[in-house]
Amino acid sequence: MSLARLLTIVLALAAPLAQERDEAGAPSGPRWFEGSLAEALREARATERWVLVELWATWCPHCARLEREVLADAHVQSELEGWVALRLDGEKAPGKQLMADFGALGFPTLVVLRPDGEHEDSLAGALSTEELVDELQRARRGEDTLGSYRRRLRDDPDDLEARFDLAMRLGKLGDEAGSERELAAIEARDPEGTSLPRHMLALYGVLEGVVATYRREGRLERRAVLDFVASEPHARVRFEGHFQLARLVLELAAKEDPQGERAREARDLLREAWADCPAALRARKGIELVELLWQGRGSLTEAERAFALEVARAAAVADGPDASAKDALARALFLNGDAEGARAAVREAIALQPGRAQWREDAEVFGEGG
Repeated sequence: MSLARLLTIVLALAAPLAQERDEAGAPSGPRWFEGSLAEALREARATERWVLVELWATWCPHCARLEREVLADAHVQSELEGWVALRLDGEKAPGKQLMADFGALGFPTLVVLRPDGEHEDSLAGALSTEELVDELQRARRGEDTLGSYRRRLRDDPDDLEARFDLAMRLGKLGDEAGSERELAAIEARDPEGTSLPRHMLALYGVLEGVVATYRREGRLERRAVLDFVASEPHARVRFEGHFQLARLVLELAAKEDPQGERAREARDLLREAWADCPAALRARKGIELVELLWQGRGSLTEAERAFALEVARAAAVADGPDASAKDALARALFLNGDAEGARAAVREAIALQPGRAQWREDAEVFGEGG
């Protein structure tokens, strides 16, 4: 399977079923550092602050929107108060060289550097204010970042799971050549195809056929995925197969009967998936799973509501003081009749991330005044 096809499948399956709204921001941008990248890094080391480098172009409409609507937002500025922020034209020196150094392929690109100057991650394309705050926090946690995978590979070049995740992250950033190199390295180190990454690639091949048939004919060939995962030895692959099949079934249910039999089938698949969810993915995937259950809350059984709470609690433990995990817990508590607990949890989410519209909307649902 070519990388371009693989990433099309992965990114399409990972796309959210519902998009959140962006909010208007404050009229001014962040406090930009005046000086070179070397000077910014000296400042960062001296003050133990992270660095954000914006690489932009004068002709780029997404760059203009990023400046006008996203970086000008008060909540983004609040998040960046603890950062050294530097803005450079990516078509002129020294920005042009930095585009190459950091593997930036388009505009705008935001480069995240650790206080010691190590490249932790990059953020590419159009982002909402909420997405940017989430991405900055994710990068600082070292979650699904280029830097986290490269550090693992420095320690162990044969860590094929780190190499696979690095290939996926590079692909999301548009670096197809970099992704291809990592996938080729996996194949060279595992010619027999027994490793988890090779099995993941095989699963995506099955999903490619299922998605193609569904998009073309409106028919979902569940059995192809279920037969594949039935004999799969790797828990992460079983999780991914059940989880992505559940998303496809939910998409089909939304077109036919959002509260009907297909929706119940999807929730059964989510339960199957959760049983195999790796510990490292429990926070992020648990939040996603609760969101999917919340969307169908009108028809959840008592057992499904209890399952939502089980997942939310596990995600909250895994993610620590994270606003999204707190809100997922609030939703699950509310589903199980604990409105007071839901209000307390959503207050924690608001305290952690005050600018998120979803938290306030959920608070109103839970009966929180103000």
